[in-house]
Amino acid sequence: MKYKILVIEDDAPLCYLLGRILRSRFDVDIQNDPISAMGWLSLGNLPNLILCDFDLPGVNGLDFIQNIKQSGVYSQIPLVMLSGTSDKKVIDQCLAAGASEFLGKPFDPSELIESISKVLKSDETYA
Repeated sequence: MKYKILVIEDDAPLCYLLGRILRSRFDVDIQNDPISAMGWLSLGNLPNLILCDFDLPGVNGLDFIQNIKQSGVYSQIPLVMLSGTSDKKVIDQCLAAGASEFLGKPFDPSELIESISKVLKSDETYA
């Protein structure tokens, strides 16, 4: 059985690319904004991992991490952030708030899969 990954990304071409990269190894659902993602989760969908862009419409990645980690239902889901920012303060804040990894854009597809696999293996409680 494949691990289920929720991808939250608002850039359509990148959604397509992430889908192509990840679907060979994972069951992937893509949502274009945090509100849609929360709606998807509230329908009873529980992914093994969330891959989330930092710069999203309406809610930034840090706010999303904080909301997920405060939830009793979703707090144990590992989160991997994906962003074009290299601001160390932003990266540190996301990791302190509960992100398991922070990956930069552009990314190497094999490194993305390796990072996701590493997070899933290290979090046996939920994966």
